Amino acid sequence: MCRNRREIDVVAINDIAEPRAQAHLLRYDSVRGPLDADVAVDDGAIIVDHHSIASFRRPQAGDVPWGDLGVDVVLEATGRFFSADQARRHLDAGAGRVVVSTATVDPDVTILMGVNEADFDPARHRIISPACCTSSAAAPIIAALRQSLGLRGGMLTTVHAFDPTKSSLHDAPHWDLRMGRAATVNLIPARLKPGSIHALSSTFPELAGRIAGLHVRVPAIIGCVADLDLQVDRRTTAKEVNAALAAAAEGSLKGYLGYTEEEIVSSDIIGRTESCIVDAEFTTVVGNTVKVIGWYDNEWGFANRLADVIGLVGGHPTPGERPHALAVPAGP
Repeated sequence: MCRNRREIDVVAINDIAEPRAQAHLLRYDSVRGPLDADVAVDDGAIIVDHHSIASFRRPQAGDVPWGDLGVDVVLEATGRFFSADQARRHLDAGAGRVVVSTATVDPDVTILMGVNEADFDPARHRIISPACCTSSAAAPIIAALRQSLGLRGGMLTTVHAFDPTKSSLHDAPHWDLRMGRAATVNLIPARLKPGSIHALSSTFPELAGRIAGLHVRVPAIIGCVADLDLQVDRRTTAKEVNAALAAAAEGSLKGYLGYTEEEIVSSDIIGRTESCIVDAEFTTVVGNTVKVIGWYDNEWGFANRLADVIGLVGGHPTPGERPHALAVPAGP
């Protein structure tokens, strides 16, 4: 993805896995197929279409000398170092800013693209969260309905594909006893993380203390549904709601919010770059309670939002930085 974004230059990656294994998984993907690029490893560096990416295998945040590499933005994507105190280690190692690739409760700012990117202040914000794929999916729907109908509170349920970071692929010990059960043969409910609730509440102050929810992991490798039940300020109709969402998808939220009246399923949204695609058939209204269903590719859609945020914050380097350089600590 970053190969097609001229404002982003990937200069380094830090992962405890061997570069050979990293390169292989970059070249081949079980969902998306092979990458249309030449990928190789040379003297520890990963080479993508003749572009050399330095590779490190340091286990702790901040162990890589980002300053010596001229790094503008570190994308903290390990899933391990997501608090502000942990992410700050990258700043101590010389990075200009850190984008934490999940929802967290204490970043300098949470940026949900298409909704509140104007809140970014380059003078004050060095640790930035773009929330998570689920908060990112819900936000455009909430923003569109907030503008047209007002907002009082709501519930969010995501029917979510399993993944290796939060779901066990087979029964195994886990601090959350439900999440320790095999994700490939079970429906597994869990409450939304505090970071996800914080991301929505900080972006939409009306929701502070008035939104909650859960996620249900299901036996799908990719593709999710965000199920939003929102209380709005006045009575409405499904037709009015869909009209507002369709207008936003073609207007102020174009590129972030999609809208469809086709009868799709989860595999049909693989590769979609929007944060969320509203499924108009299931929009339901009872009084001033509105239910909206939105599909999202939890990997590709959110990866595009990560790139958007990196482009946004990397366009404001601190003094002495080389603009637009990106380093990615990947997951262990």
